[in-house]
Amino acid sequence: MKQVIRFRQDLHKIPEASLYEYKTKEYILNKIKNLNCEIKEIGETSLVAYFNKNKKNTIALRCDMDALPIKEINEIDYKSVIDGYSHACGHDGHMAMILECAYFLNENNDVENNVLLIFQAAEENMRGADIIVSSNVLKHYNVKHVFGMHIWPNLNNNEIYTKENELCAMTSELDIEVVGKSVHVANSEEGIDTIYISTCLLNDLYSFEKSLDSSILRLLKFGKITSGVIRNVISDNTLIQGTLRTYNQKDFDKILNKIKSIANNYEEKYKCKININNTTPCKAVINNEQLALRFFNEEKVSRLNKPYLQGEDFGSYCQAYDSCFFMLGCGFNTQLHTNTFNFDEEVLITGSDFFKKITKMEF
Repeated sequence: MKQVIRFRQDLHKIPEASLYEYKTKEYILNKIKNLNCEIKEIGETSLVAYFNKNKKNTIALRCDMDALPIKEINEIDYKSVIDGYSHACGHDGHMAMILECAYFLNENNDVENNVLLIFQAAEENMRGADIIVSSNVLKHYNVKHVFGMHIWPNLNNNEIYTKENELCAMTSELDIEVVGKSVHVANSEEGIDTIYISTCLLNDLYSFEKSLDSSILRLLKFGKITSGVIRNVISDNTLIQGTLRTYNQKDFDKILNKIKSIANNYEEKYKCKININNTTPCKAVINNEQLALRFFNEEKVSRLNKPYLQGEDFGSYCQAYDSCFFMLGCGFNTQLHTNTFNFDEEVLITGSDFFKKITKMEF
């Protein structure tokens, strides 16, 4: 078995929640502690490994470490042993590829850059990249560019893709709470029916979103509604939970302000109270255009036709450094964030070889 595949299968067994990647961190430390690199621990569960090759420039290669609260049902020899969690987003593969690069860098000086390997906790809750950037560890090692990769379904197996500029969206969780007045349904005219108000509000919000110009790349969707206690009592509280995604702050603010304006009109019309709360959005992945063009021309990376509306906290690196993020195709027979997610492990060889090529590029 190839070393990179063995790394992946070991890590696949021990999936852990964001900011609780203690076993994962211990595994990585045990694999790199005897290599010729400088190791720094960041926060509780992140770490970096610096390989000084006495070169002019330093680049960083980043992977993410956390898993998802999804119970795996794959019947495989390396199935998750942590109940209720699995690497359903491929982060085990991402770590394996960077570990493979650590061994490559330990044994090879035929590179053009000093290299900082980032093992980053907490991508799934969109906090981990900010922890790394705010630690100033990249400034300490004078990093010039950051590169990362995600194993990605619905792209040709074993092919690497990217695009210039927008790649992944800035994402925010959006909660809309409608507060009314509860009464028996027989006296409904005396109450304020938050289920009725919420259904009308949702219809107007979706109509507004569809009316936006197609040039505004965005997503406004709601996946959960919670309301009521019994069938014959008007509900006085309805919570609508969803997500708002764009690729820049201007569009995000424009849409959010319109949502609030529509909600204000509903408050006046129905005499209800509407509370709107959203999380600080993770930063969009905006690839450096010149870097992306180099990879199209020199490494024959395939160009994506459009960006994705998925979020990725690699955007924090893009905002601070000229960076580039890649998608590693794993075919059309699997989907991220499902209890059956798995992939052809040969892609790990393709991905790790690509990272090794990056270390040999002049920047």
